[in-house]
Amino acid sequence: GQGLPPLPALAACPRSAPMNQLTYYALCLAGGLLLVALVSAGITWLMRRREQALVLTEALNRHAVWVAAQRGGLALDLRREEADAALQLASAVQSRWFGRLGPEFGALLAIDQRIEGFLLHQQRLRYDDPEAWIESDHDGQFMALWREYVVAMEALTIRLRRATGERTGAVREGAT
Repeated sequence: GQGLPPLPALAACPRSAPMNQLTYYALCLAGGLLLVALVSAGITWLMRRREQALVLTEALNRHAVWVAAQRGGLALDLRREEADAALQLASAVQSRWFGRLGPEFGALLAIDQRIEGFLLHQQRLRYDDPEAWIESDHDGQFMALWREYVVAMEALTIRLRRATGERTGAVREGAT
Protein backbone atom coordinates (compact mmCIF):
# COMPACT_ATOMS: atom_id res chain seq x y z
CA GLY A 1 0.00 0.00 0.00
CA GLN A 2 1.24 3.19 -1.30
CA GLY A 3 -2.11 4.99 -1.18
CA LEU A 4 -0.93 8.19 0.58
CA PRO A 5 1.37 10.72 -1.04
CA PRO A 6 4.43 11.73 1.00
CA LEU A 7 4.18 14.87 3.17
CA PRO A 8 6.01 17.93 1.86
CA ALA A 9 9.24 18.67 3.69
CA LEU A 10 9.39 21.77 5.86
CA ALA A 11 12.69 22.67 4.28
CA ALA A 12 10.81 23.51 1.08
CA CYS A 13 9.46 26.69 2.79
CA PRO A 14 12.13 27.75 5.23
CA ARG A 15 10.64 31.19 6.01
CA SER A 16 7.02 30.12 6.34
CA ALA A 17 7.56 27.86 9.36
CA PRO A 18 8.84 30.58 11.75
CA MET A 19 6.20 33.00 10.44
CA ASN A 20 3.45 30.48 11.16
CA GLN A 21 4.78 30.01 14.67
CA LEU A 22 4.95 33.77 15.18
CA THR A 23 1.41 34.13 13.80
CA TYR A 24 0.25 31.39 16.14
CA TYR A 25 1.73 33.17 19.17
CA ALA A 26 0.34 36.51 18.04
CA LEU A 27 -3.13 34.98 17.67
CA CYS A 28 -2.84 33.35 21.11
CA LEU A 29 -1.81 36.70 22.58
CA ALA A 30 -4.68 38.50 20.82
CA GLY A 31 -7.14 35.82 21.96
CA GLY A 32 -5.87 36.09 25.53
CA LEU A 33 -6.18 39.88 25.45
CA LEU A 34 -9.70 39.57 24.04
CA LEU A 35 -10.61 37.14 26.80
CA VAL A 36 -9.20 39.49 29.46
CA ALA A 37 -11.11 42.39 27.93
CA LEU A 38 -14.38 40.40 27.93
CA VAL A 39 -13.93 39.27 31.53
CA SER A 40 -13.05 42.82 32.55
CA ALA A 41 -16.12 44.19 30.77
CA GLY A 42 -18.30 41.58 32.47
CA ILE A 43 -16.93 42.40 35.91
CA THR A 44 -17.30 46.13 35.25
CA TRP A 45 -20.91 45.62 34.15
CA LEU A 46 -21.69 43.56 37.27
CA MET A 47 -20.10 46.17 39.53
CA ARG A 48 -22.00 48.97 37.77
CA ARG A 49 -25.22 46.98 38.11
CA ARG A 50 -24.67 46.56 41.85
CA GLU A 51 -23.90 50.27 42.12
CA GLN A 52 -27.17 51.03 40.35
CA ALA A 53 -28.97 48.65 42.71
CA LEU A 54 -27.66 50.75 45.59
CA VAL A 55 -28.83 53.93 43.85
CA LEU A 56 -32.28 52.37 43.36
CA THR A 57 -32.48 51.22 46.97
CA GLU A 58 -31.38 54.60 48.32
CA ALA A 59 -33.92 56.44 46.17
CA LEU A 60 -36.72 54.12 47.25
CA ASN A 61 -35.71 54.57 50.89
CA ARG A 62 -35.79 58.38 50.55
CA HIS A 63 -39.27 58.13 49.10
CA ALA A 64 -40.38 55.70 51.82
CA VAL A 65 -39.22 58.14 54.50
CA TRP A 66 -41.49 60.79 53.01
CA VAL A 67 -44.42 58.37 52.85
CA ALA A 68 -43.88 57.33 56.48
CA ALA A 69 -43.76 60.99 57.54
CA GLN A 70 -47.26 61.48 56.17
CA ARG A 71 -48.79 59.37 58.92
CA GLY A 72 -49.30 62.16 61.38
CA GLY A 73 -48.80 65.50 59.74
CA LEU A 74 -50.66 65.58 56.47
CA ALA A 75 -47.90 67.91 55.28
CA LEU A 76 -48.11 66.81 51.66
CA ASP A 77 -46.13 69.70 50.25
CA LEU A 78 -43.28 69.47 52.75
CA ARG A 79 -40.32 67.83 50.99
CA ARG A 80 -42.66 66.43 48.33
CA GLU A 81 -40.30 67.54 45.56
CA GLU A 82 -37.48 65.50 47.09
CA ALA A 83 -39.74 62.45 47.36
CA ASP A 84 -40.90 62.84 43.76
CA ALA A 85 -37.31 63.27 42.55
CA ALA A 86 -36.30 60.12 44.43
CA LEU A 87 -39.18 58.18 42.89
CA GLN A 88 -38.30 59.45 39.39
CA LEU A 89 -34.68 58.43 39.90
CA ALA A 90 -35.78 55.00 41.12
CA SER A 91 -38.03 54.63 38.09
CA ALA A 92 -35.23 55.57 35.68
CA VAL A 93 -32.74 53.16 37.29
CA GLN A 94 -35.29 50.37 37.44
CA SER A 95 -36.26 50.68 33.79
CA ARG A 96 -32.68 50.95 32.54
CA TRP A 97 -30.91 48.39 34.71
CA PHE A 98 -33.60 46.15 36.18
CA GLY A 99 -36.37 45.77 33.61
CA ARG A 100 -37.48 42.45 35.04
CA LEU A 101 -38.47 44.20 38.26
CA GLY A 102 -41.25 45.99 36.37
CA PRO A 103 -44.18 44.15 37.98
CA GLU A 104 -42.86 44.67 41.53
CA PHE A 105 -42.01 48.30 40.83
CA GLY A 106 -45.42 48.84 39.24
CA ALA A 107 -47.11 47.40 42.34
CA LEU A 108 -45.14 49.80 44.53
CA LEU A 109 -46.10 52.74 42.31
CA ALA A 110 -49.76 51.73 42.39
CA ILE A 111 -49.77 51.65 46.19
CA ASP A 112 -47.95 54.98 46.25
CA GLN A 113 -50.68 56.46 44.06
CA ARG A 114 -53.34 55.09 46.39
CA ILE A 115 -51.54 56.58 49.39
CA GLU A 116 -51.25 59.95 47.68
CA GLY A 117 -54.92 59.89 46.70
CA PHE A 118 -55.88 58.94 50.25
CA LEU A 119 -53.75 61.75 51.70
CA LEU A 120 -55.22 64.34 49.34
CA HIS A 121 -58.73 63.18 50.19
CA GLN A 122 -57.96 63.32 53.92
CA GLN A 123 -56.44 66.78 53.58
CA ARG A 124 -59.57 68.08 51.83
CA LEU A 125 -61.78 66.36 54.37
CA ARG A 126 -59.78 67.86 57.25
CA TYR A 127 -60.29 71.39 55.95
CA ASP A 128 -63.84 71.01 54.62
CA ASP A 129 -65.37 68.85 57.36
CA PRO A 130 -63.13 68.40 60.43
CA GLU A 131 -65.69 66.24 62.23
CA ALA A 132 -65.91 63.81 59.33
CA TRP A 133 -62.13 63.77 59.17
CA ILE A 134 -61.87 62.86 62.88
CA GLU A 135 -64.41 60.06 62.41
CA SER A 136 -62.69 58.77 59.26
CA ASP A 137 -60.03 56.78 61.17
CA HIS A 138 -57.26 58.44 59.21
CA ASP A 139 -54.50 56.69 61.11
CA GLY A 140 -55.98 53.20 60.74
CA GLN A 141 -56.55 53.64 57.01
CA PHE A 142 -53.08 55.08 56.52
CA MET A 143 -51.47 52.22 58.43
CA ALA A 144 -53.30 49.67 56.27
CA LEU A 145 -51.93 51.38 53.16
CA TRP A 146 -48.49 51.65 54.78
CA ARG A 147 -48.43 47.90 55.45
CA GLU A 148 -49.20 47.26 51.76
CA TYR A 149 -46.42 49.67 50.84
CA VAL A 150 -43.94 47.85 53.09
CA VAL A 151 -44.91 44.46 51.64
CA ALA A 152 -44.46 45.80 48.09
CA MET A 153 -41.13 47.36 49.04
CA GLU A 154 -39.92 44.08 50.56
CA ALA A 155 -40.96 42.13 47.45
CA LEU A 156 -39.07 44.60 45.26
CA THR A 157 -36.01 44.45 47.51
CA ILE A 158 -35.95 40.64 47.47
CA ARG A 159 -36.13 40.57 43.67
CA LEU A 160 -33.44 43.26 43.45
CA ARG A 161 -31.13 41.22 45.67
CA ARG A 162 -31.68 38.18 43.48
CA ALA A 163 -31.08 40.22 40.34
CA THR A 164 -27.72 41.43 41.62
CA GLY A 165 -26.65 38.08 42.99
CA GLU A 166 -26.57 39.29 46.58
CA ARG A 167 -26.97 36.44 48.98
CA THR A 168 -29.62 37.00 51.56
CA GLY A 169 -29.09 35.59 54.99
CA ALA A 170 -25.31 35.25 54.53
CA VAL A 171 -24.76 37.77 57.32
CA ARG A 172 -27.35 37.98 60.02
CA GLU A 173 -28.10 41.45 61.28
CA GLY A 174 -26.82 42.04 64.79
CA ALA A 175 -24.56 38.97 64.71
CA THR A 176 -21.07 39.45 66.07
